[in-house]
Amino acid sequence: MGRKSEFSREEKIAAVKLVTEGGRSLLSVANEYGIHENTLGKWKRQYAIYPEDAFKGEPVEDAASAQERELQ
Repeated sequence: MGRKSEFSREEKIAAVKLVTEGGRSLLSVANEYGIHENTLGKWKRQYAIYPEDAFKGEPVEDAASAQERELQ
């Protein structure tokens, strides 16, 4: 279980869109937001896979985690 983010859903989407639509690099946007570039990369992946459900509070399970859970 992770800690509560200091960024709202809208702020995360705005950061992702700076990279995907604004042509900015992960590193430059991450520096602007004061986060690690890996964090922004994770946000970008989450938004690309589940744009409607990304950043709504509950962690979104990826396909590998779902498959592992089903095998248990």
